[in-house]
Amino acid sequence: MLKMYCLPYAGGSASTYNNWVSTLNEIIDVCPLEYAGHGNRFCDEFFRSIEEAADDTSEYIEKQCKGDYIIYGHSMGCLVALETAFILEKRNIPLPKAVIV
Repeated sequence: MLKMYCLPYAGGSASTYNNWVSTLNEIIDVCPLEYAGHGNRFCDEFFRSIEEAADDTSEYIEKQCKGDYIIYGHSMGCLVALETAFILEKRNIPLPKAVIV
């Protein structure tokens, strides 16, 4: 099943996408991502830049994703999504089927 990694807005958390997980579960595997310092990563130090957030996101995707995927970003998450795609390309990691911003 196609995975969709979801990046929230600034100050948001993975819980923003809880309804999507249950609503869309038959057509897509919604994977909400948590920024450092938010939600279940509350004790982690905040990112200092979009690049740090994108590097963290690209490492997560590289380790977790074994098939086709897309990246969705909302508001600030759009910037993180685009930068993540650039980092994945530089690392020669299979690119997402789409980046939705």
